[in-house]
Amino acid sequence: MHGLFDARTGRQLWHFEWKSTGGIHIGNRGVGIYRDWLFFETPDDFLVSLDKNTGKMRWSVQIADVKQQYFATPAPLIIGAHVIVGVGGDSLDVPGFLKAYDPETGKLQWQWDSAPKPGATGSETWPNAEAMGHGGGMTWLPGTYDPELDLLYWGTGNPNPVHAGQGPRGR
Repeated sequence: MHGLFDARTGRQLWHFEWKSTGGIHIGNRGVGIYRDWLFFETPDDFLVSLDKNTGKMRWSVQIADVKQQYFATPAPLIIGAHVIVGVGGDSLDVPGFLKAYDPETGKLQWQWDSAPKPGATGSETWPNAEAMGHGGGMTWLPGTYDPELDLLYWGTGNPNPVHAGQGPRGR
């Protein structure tokens, strides 16, 4: 649930409750604000935009597939007219990514994959295409932006496969 409170009086001005479609509900790490709009990710993989003055939903878009056990908990990062979101997910060894959305419409602007696709720059550093498809690199913590250099920094984590115990033992 999200809400807006008057900081002077503590009076609740509005509240909004997201109706979940399932998934791993481990929390929410914050919101992003652009103009009069508030943005947050839901654990069931949606980016939601609310009017920050009324709490009325403007739009929502699906970030990832909850059936692949992705979850979306970071605070969106606002850079110019881009709402940048990340994902978590370590149950099915899915690859991580970032996505940027238009704050006005919710339209996808771009996607960056934390593991390269076969043939892309950097793919030569991976052992094979299978490893690239299950490389992890989750983007579940918000990044930071340097406006002077115009660079986005975003840490990744969760090497995969998480649940594979077939490595050599006792050697």
